[in-house]
Amino acid sequence: MAGILTGRRLGRLARLLGLAALLATLALLSTACGSAKAASSSTSQLQITDARAPAPASPDVAVVYLTVANHGSSADRLVSASTPAAEQAEVHQEIRKGLLITMAPSGPQVIPAHKSLVLSVGGSHLMLEGLLRPLNVGDHFMVTFHFQHSGDLTVSVPVVAASAA
Repeated sequence: MAGILTGRRLGRLARLLGLAALLATLALLSTACGSAKAASSSTSQLQITDARAPAPASPDVAVVYLTVANHGSSADRLVSASTPAAEQAEVHQEIRKGLLITMAPSGPQVIPAHKSLVLSVGGSHLMLEGLLRPLNVGDHFMVTFHFQHSGDLTVSVPVVAASAA
């Protein structure tokens, strides 16, 4: 009878469904792995590359590392940044005094013509304070950078393992 699943047909159907589930899982994993790469965005003059946020150890604060390259013939200034993922976003610098390490807002950052602003581990970074949602490895969130001359530039920032930052 065509409508009845025999043991043999049932086993074959189960194997096919298992294969389909495996393929779907692999597709999701490859998409997730591909999306964990550092993000980039650009205007005609400025280019943001290697944007990434290590998974935060605290539920309240996080950092973003990136590079802003100025390919233009005149300087520009990073005035501020904003994100829907946090109440506040501002560039901080790490200050070392002996064994004591503190962080403080560094204000607007000038990016000279044909030079880059690098926000990296152990130096300046974008500090996110008052996180509005958890940031887990594999997540993405948007950050908009506000430049004096180039206007706004928005980039999708992947959350990466702390060891990958």
